[in-house]
Amino acid sequence: MDHPVADMPKLLTPHETLRLLRLDHVKTPSCVLFQLRKKGLPALRVGKTYKYPADAVLQYLQSRVAQSGQRPTV
Repeated sequence: MDHPVADMPKLLTPHETLRLLRLDHVKTPSCVLFQLRKKGLPALRVGKTYKYPADAVLQYLQSRVAQSGQRPTV
């Protein structure tokens, strides 16, 4: 039997989310994340902060790369 926690999605901190999206250099990271949530990026409220599902962040990133027509560089 698999452990039930193994099936749970990995949640990213705001800092990890910004680093993954390569937006960690912006001056107002909370505003950037707020705008991304308004555009549909799923987030879970945990205490006073938000956590972002890693799968959703990667899917968002892939959709943005597909819209730009560029090849992803990882």
